Formats: sequence, C-alpha cells, structure tokens
Amino acid sequence: MAVRKKTIAKSASIEKTLDTSVNKLFDAFESANKAIKLRSAESKKMLVTGRRLKKRRQTLLNKKKRAVAAEKKNSTVETRKAVRMLTTEFAGVSKELVKATAARQVVLAELSGLKASQKKLRSYVRCINTANKQIEKSMK
Repeated sequence: MAVRKKTIAKSASIEKTLDTSVNKLFDAFESANKAIKLRSAESKKMLVTGRRLKKRRQTLLNKKKRAVAAEKKNSTVETRKAVRMLTTEFAGVSKELVKATAARQVVLAELSGLKASQKKLRSYVRCINTANKQIEKSMK
C-alpha cells in the first residue's frame, strides 16, 4: 500500500490564515456591536409603542365602563351605539397591543442572543490584543 506524504505547512500560509482569522473575528465583533445598537433602538421604539397602546387601552376601558353604566341608566340608541363603538375600538387596540408585545419579544430574544455573542467576541478580542502585546514585547 502506498503511503501518502503529509504536506508540511509553510510559515507564510500559516501567517496568512492567522491574519485572516483574526480579521474575521474583529469584523464579527464590529458587526455584533452595530447589530446590538440597531436592535436596541428598535426595541426602544417598540417599548414606546407598547406603552402608548397600553395607555390607550386603559383609557378606552374606562370610557367603555362609563358608557355601559350610562346605558344601564338610560338605554337609548346613542348609548348603545357608543358602547358598540367603544367595544370595537377596544378590541382593535387590544389586538394591536398583543401584536406589538409579540414583536418586541422576538426582538428581545434576538437582542439577548446578540449580546451573548458580543460578550464572547469581546473576550476573544481582549485576549488576542493581550497576546499581541506580549508577543511584541518578547520580540523587542
């Protein structure tokens, strides 16, 4: 049986591989930082939207309670119409709130994953920078 010769890596190819790997790691770290910044801004916008919808929902709930009480006192066409209108508007706002909350949960899940990746990348970058400093000192 023929024995295959193992090729021995050249120093230039190893150096090139090392440089590209380190550059990819730094690029990934920068990409993670940008993605976190964008996702955080998106999450804040969704938080504001959610708060606005919650406030609107609570206001409509109070109006609906008052309209139902007014209808019980004096049931007219206007009071029934007001209750019906408030009920449909309340349902619409509630649906929007559920959708906004679900969308924000998705963004928050993505954001937590990005932050975990960023934490790993930050550790790797810090170690590489420390190692490079030690190597430069030893070469002097």
